[in-house]
Amino acid sequence: VDLRTGFDLNTQEGQRKAWKIITSQHPEVIYMAPKCTAWNSMFCSTSPEWKQKKNQKKDLPMVNFCVQVAMYQIRKKRRFIIENPQTSRMWTKVPGMLTLSSCEGVTWDTLNMCAYGMKDPVSDLYYQKAVTLLHNFPRVLSILSLFAVQTLRKVQSSISIKRSRRVHRDTEIEQPFRRSIR
Repeated sequence: VDLRTGFDLNTQEGQRKAWKIITSQHPEVIYMAPKCTAWNSMFCSTSPEWKQKKNQKKDLPMVNFCVQVAMYQIRKKRRFIIENPQTSRMWTKVPGMLTLSSCEGVTWDTLNMCAYGMKDPVSDLYYQKAVTLLHNFPRVLSILSLFAVQTLRKVQSSISIKRSRRVHRDTEIEQPFRRSIR
């Protein structure tokens, strides 16, 4: 469910379509990543305050929708994950997000992309990006870390094969994550 598939979650129509799927399919886990540009620290530190507020107001319906979905999942005893950069002001400036983060069983974890070997395919430099996950999983970090490493390995292998026809071996970092979820 995203803009590319006709779901503009900043509109009531897009939210209505998404709610229909959520209430009819009863997903065990919903992963949400609201648009972060208006909330990210770089935009907020370089844009005039009026522009920040304008963009945040424009994207607030999607953020509030994510909060509503997360609260719904909690009531239904199901899981959710909301992703945004660690420095996103969404975590501290949106009242609904503050309320959600204080709910029993809700916690957060931060993943740093460079810790998983994620590199820019053009510059070959490590991504210096910390991503925070607000969630209601008891062990989400170890599970998502393994998923991230395995996905990254596939992506990097694909890029490397295209560039140099070589295949990557398992990295040392995968081993601790495999053990942590057994």
